Amino acid sequence: MEYKNLLEVQNPTKGQLILIRDTYSQDDIIEYMSCRWEYKFNYGKLTEKDLHKFHSECDILKVDSFEVTSNMNDYGLI
Repeated sequence: MEYKNLLEVQNPTKGQLILIRDTYSQDDIIEYMSCRWEYKFNYGKLTEKDLHKFHSECDILKVDSFEVTSNMNDYGLI
């Protein structure tokens, strides 16, 4: 099966996140999560609901949220 487009999913379901976790390396997953959430973290558009979703996705993907945020580009607003 080909899963190369799986990392382009903007709003993944829990099943897609589990598939990502089982298919890709930790480094790829951290890069995916960093790119996915970077805008909201940098421009202050992160709501309480978004933060809960971010941590939930990190838990499902079994990645450390600190690793994800430290991998994000910093626009001087974090």
